[in-house]
Amino acid sequence: MMKNLKTKYHPKTKKTVLDKVKEVTSWIDSNPGVDADKYDMKKKELEESLNPIMMKLYGGGGSGMPMPQSMPEEAAPKVEEVD
Repeated sequence: MMKNLKTKYHPKTKKTVLDKVKEVTSWIDSNPGVDADKYDMKKKELEESLNPIMMKLYGGGGSGMPMPQSMPEEAAPKVEEVD
């Protein structure tokens, strides 16, 4: 499958994805004590910037693979902090 993906995007697209992931990863590493809402904001920012690329790869690529979907918040697993 990876071989097929390599033929579906332009090298600039790969750079765009890697740069955005690196930016968000760097932000996470630099902000270890930030509350969950700020992390969620960064996650949403990343999803919004990469969704058009993913739509093109999976949705418009004719690969037959479904587009990855975000899990609805009410269905998402809950993490409880334990002291």
